[in-house]
Amino acid sequence: MLEVVKTLRSDEGYLPSNCVRKKRILCLNGEWFFLTRESRTPLGPFPDQEKVMDIARDYVTFAAVADKAMVTRCFKHLSKAG
Repeated sequence: MLEVVKTLRSDEGYLPSNCVRKKRILCLNGEWFFLTRESRTPLGPFPDQEKVMDIARDYVTFAAVADKAMVTRCFKHLSKAG
């Protein structure tokens, strides 16, 4: 998984055949994930595109108003939840 993300970030034109990406939302082998600026690996999996989009939107809204320490703590919790 980490190699997929490194490749996505270094060359946005490359997508493996089992991966679909739309901005920071990606589907890999039928499982939905999202990327943050803080993440080296995708957060997830989530059950469907609608759910992952809701969670990603909430995360971005939260990160825009929270201080850096709070964003870091939240990210740590999210990365363990998947």
